[in-house]
Amino acid sequence: MSRSVEIAAALLRRRFVLVAAGALAVAGLAAGSLPLLEAPGYELGEAGALLAALLAPAVGIAAWR
Repeated sequence: MSRSVEIAAALLRRRFVLVAAGALAVAGLAAGSLPLLEAPGYELGEAGALLAALLAPAVGIAAWR
């Protein structure tokens, strides 16, 4: 098993990473009720990127540990 797969598997065992992934999934599902985000495109991608950027430091710290 490659090192990247081992790191990904270790991250998936952390509660915060699962919460972050769930938050991104819920935001994607809820985005259909917002006028600018009802169709997949730039706005939905931008919202997902901003949410991922907000959650990235905590996931990075979890990966470092």
